[in-house]
Amino acid sequence: MAPGILEPSFGRLVIDEKRSDGYWVETFHFSNQESVPGIIASGLVSGNVEFLDNPLATQEGADPASEWKKYVIAKFDSPVGVVACDVTGNGLTDVVVCHDYGPFMLECNMAGGWITWLENPGRDKLDAGPWKERKIGRWPAMHRIKAGHFTQRNEWPREIVDDEHFTVIHEVTVKKLDGPDGIDSMLISSREGTTLLYYDHGNWKRDLIGIGEPKEPRQSPTSESPGSGDHWGTGCADSGCVGGDPLAYIATLDPFHGTAACVYTPTKQGPRGTEWKRHVLDPQPGPGPNKGMMYYKAIDLEKGLFAKWKISEESSARIAIGNFGGNGKLDMVSVRYNVARYYEEPQPIITLHLNQFAESSTTDDAAAIVPTFWDNEGLVYLARPTEVRSAQRLPLMEIANFALSIEIHPKGGKVDVEPGHGIKVLYGSVSDGQDVRSALGVASFPEIVPVTSNNTMLTANEENGAILLRLVPIAEAATWKTAQEVPVRTTFDTSNIGVNFPELQFRKVEELWWGADFKGVDFYNLSGFSFRFQDEKTHIAHIQFWTAGTNVDCGMHNHSGNMFQEVHVCLSLGTRDGGMSRLEGDEYDPNATNCFEHISTPPLYEHGGMWYRDSNGNPIRGKNNVVAYPWHKWQGGSGPDVDVWMAIEFNPNIKL
Repeated sequence: MAPGILEPSFGRLVIDEKRSDGYWVETFHFSNQESVPGIIASGLVSGNVEFLDNPLATQEGADPASEWKKYVIAKFDSPVGVVACDVTGNGLTDVVVCHDYGPFMLECNMAGGWITWLENPGRDKLDAGPWKERKIGRWPAMHRIKAGHFTQRNEWPREIVDDEHFTVIHEVTVKKLDGPDGIDSMLISSREGTTLLYYDHGNWKRDLIGIGEPKEPRQSPTSESPGSGDHWGTGCADSGCVGGDPLAYIATLDPFHGTAACVYTPTKQGPRGTEWKRHVLDPQPGPGPNKGMMYYKAIDLEKGLFAKWKISEESSARIAIGNFGGNGKLDMVSVRYNVARYYEEPQPIITLHLNQFAESSTTDDAAAIVPTFWDNEGLVYLARPTEVRSAQRLPLMEIANFALSIEIHPKGGKVDVEPGHGIKVLYGSVSDGQDVRSALGVASFPEIVPVTSNNTMLTANEENGAILLRLVPIAEAATWKTAQEVPVRTTFDTSNIGVNFPELQFRKVEELWWGADFKGVDFYNLSGFSFRFQDEKTHIAHIQFWTAGTNVDCGMHNHSGNMFQEVHVCLSLGTRDGGMSRLEGDEYDPNATNCFEHISTPPLYEHGGMWYRDSNGNPIRGKNNVVAYPWHKWQGGSGPDVDVWMAIEFNPNIKL
């Protein structure tokens, strides 16, 4: 990382999960007396325009994880653009919406395109229903709107600035390029590219920044296929400020809804003014691995060099920027795109992403997850969930085609679970409203349960929150012939403490200090990570990974020298019917034929704990207070490949 460049890190909170569609979010300061903004959200199909009230604005001692109360302030046919502005000058921020667009650009409502002003009634009348509407005017296919200076009660006069040089205008960005007291200029994003439109000496002038994505010979300006026609040029644009230069660079998504992230940088002053060079930073061919929210940081503007981070795996239709966390940082609110007959992202939720890396202007927030190095393993210090205001996450590693991370979720926080994701709670609990998942909540062996979920939204415990491991598939499920073939990549980063964390890898068990009895056995170990609370350094759990080949007996044991409660999660079942075996009876005779109760554990399933329990479900303790176990082992099956599984060893002396 270059000196002075901070690595971006954002938390995640679901602030609105009960939506039928998703299209727009806009930062909204309810009044000029409130320091933290809320959100205006809308959907094209539902027609609802809603105000999501930031709990920090009205509740003393609240945090962003509290409920964002939602008010439906209007309902229109296909609301599109939204802008927030104080129309009357009374200190209350109003909302202006353009609506009645029609189903598609090529099927727009020629009698629509209405622009309506929604007057802010004040907080004392928020529960009174929709806000008062005033029609301003209309223009068919009105798609974007920006605020100006409003003075009339009747239909407001309009001036056509330019109806000759632009087609398929997809975004208008208003910028003050002549200081805070200067007049506004506009960046126009259209099929013609990116154009700076500004007023100078009584005339509107245009400076073409660049043509954006070039038009291909096969493309036609009259095409009606796909539904919005052929696209070239630019979809949206904004300027980047460096030092005192408000137009140091211009970032664009080209064309239309954007398949390429680009930047224009000034190269020289030519005969027609500043000349700009286009740099294609990132072609985005489709959802796949490119789905997510990306963060780009200028490294060398003269050469057009940028760094990139993926800061969220979820898709986003639109992002609003503001000090939503109340600590002076720039946070983000995002909505998933869901428009019927166009693109429908499952669960069009609205999420808040709190800035965790910039310096706070009001408080010094300690890191909630601190990674470090401990005797050739990773050690992770975790804040208690009651101490965090938003979800925290730290990548650990990739193994057996899963990306493994540790997460903290605040009390009552929403936990988004994509199909195929595995969730294993280490502390606290999560619930789908009916079933509760906790660290040791599975019934005793031979019970097995999936760590995946049929519900895509869980809620962390209202009192204790939750700490959990997340397993995200990064490739197709597979099996491998040997442990060496199992893909392993370490993503655990300790560079901030000046330590290079070693690449984790499987080691043959016979090479370990205790593994002499497994000479020549296809049995491997990878260890792993420990998790502790930050405040009292209390141990929570330890994880490690194992592989075993065809018919491998991984050794009978009863943890008589260990003190933990252990469960296993299978990652790949290469031997087909491998799994845990428990001795029937209390006495193990290595020289006799023993009977076992065996349960095969499919991928992303865990088995119930094997320890003995008393009548209240508490673990029975043995000599030296260790947890008492029956004799048991992992037994490889008859298949030709290796089993891969994760062992999780919980501290039995704390309430999980």
